[in-house]
Amino acid sequence: MQRLRPVQQFAKECHRGRWSVSDFPSRIGARVVVDQNATGGHILGMACRSDRGAVIGLDERIFGTRLYVPVLAHEVSHLLLGGSGTFQCSSTAVCGSSEQDAWFGAAMLAVSARLLRRIDRGTMSPMDIAARCSVPLEMVNLAWAVHAALDDHLAVSVHAAHVALTLWEDWLDRATHAPLII
Repeated sequence: MQRLRPVQQFAKECHRGRWSVSDFPSRIGARVVVDQNATGGHILGMACRSDRGAVIGLDERIFGTRLYVPVLAHEVSHLLLGGSGTFQCSSTAVCGSSEQDAWFGAAMLAVSARLLRRIDRGTMSPMDIAARCSVPLEMVNLAWAVHAALDDHLAVSVHAAHVALTLWEDWLDRATHAPLII
């Protein structure tokens, strides 16, 4: 989980500055390109870093759905975690560790730790946070588990993050195989 520290730091800055997720690409010097479903519907987003800069591509079908914030945050997370080349966010199951890390990072970017603390205080429910952040409840649960794993480093918290990731993957799989009117 330590490899997620760059995303955690960026998320803290963003949430402190009250930036919207839509502002994140420009904050890291990336431009966003809308793909008009040229991928055949399987690729929801992509991130690419090269000598000429960083680009995030989003499938136009996700705009206005509960997939928009998680997918955009996922692509930003890829760029923050480093590496070069192209990363694709697919509607199929999450595979490798770079995809898992990008979803962990997306959860931190989409849902602030400050909002999650309101659950502990009883001033907001997870459903309230999901509505406020325009994400599915599963993304709130994933954010909660990731923040816990980064804060206390306990093996049980890291395990909880992986369980939450599995639940997120299940939701993503169901959501992307249904019409994108979510």
